Amino acid sequence: MGIDRVAMPGTVYHIYCDESRQTQNRYMVFGGILIEGRSLPAFNQAIGVWRQANRMHAELKWAKVSGQKLAEYKLLVDLFFSLAGRGGPCFRSVVFDTSQIDYRMFHRGDKELGFYKFFYQFLLHSFGRFARDDKDRLLVFLDRRTTSYKLSTLYAVLNRGIRKKYDRRADVVRKIEAVDSHGHDVLQLADVLMGAVGYHNNDCHLRPGAKLAKVHLADLYRAEGQLAFSEGEDAVGGATLRHLAVSVRRRERKSALKPTPVRATPEGFPRRHRGFRHLVAPN
Repeated sequence: MGIDRVAMPGTVYHIYCDESRQTQNRYMVFGGILIEGRSLPAFNQAIGVWRQANRMHAELKWAKVSGQKLAEYKLLVDLFFSLAGRGGPCFRSVVFDTSQIDYRMFHRGDKELGFYKFFYQFLLHSFGRFARDDKDRLLVFLDRRTTSYKLSTLYAVLNRGIRKKYDRRADVVRKIEAVDSHGHDVLQLADVLMGAVGYHNNDCHLRPGAKLAKVHLADLYRAEGQLAFSEGEDAVGGATLRHLAVSVRRRERKSALKPTPVRATPEGFPRRHRGFRHLVAPN
């Protein structure tokens, strides 16, 4: 479904996405990191240097954050914001209220179909706008999971949605591919950042016995990043969603990791889009 050709004009963006299906919690998080293709080698090199310096050779995961590794993960978060501050990667996430999802009414009783509808909404509104020209290209990499859903369907529907919402005349999504996270540091970093978002949205930091290491890391993420939220309505199958974007300019603010919920219209996808007004700072 498309290859990043060297001779192809326009900007090539790599998007690495995952989700946190916290079945024991109310809020489900989809998150991803976008980075220009030409910046990816330098990013991977920087993560490699961090790994060697801190002896962190195993796969990086929010679930692995502990008191013994807190200092190393703090340095990782600092590294991310340092790279993002120089025009490098940017992180986006969306939070769905699972208590409002009606799979039978809006997704034909198919949880896998509903899951990828939510992925569609996340990719469309969080990353579709980066293709500012028909010559730009988006290469999407999803963490591999067992599913009967065909990514070719998501590929076709996402291109149609971007054409309509952003007035593109060409298919800017050139690839949607499932990959193993252990081979991609960008995807592993997205898991860590997404874990911090889910930790706060589900009030895990307020629960008795909350792991202090995760509380501290989530607080660091909140303090280092300037958070911005989108407003509006869209078709997401009856669920309330919250959009979150991160930039790296420090400033005093009242907002935290938990934005005000936005009520969504009970529609299937992708029939209607009601125009998110994105309140995101430039990278």
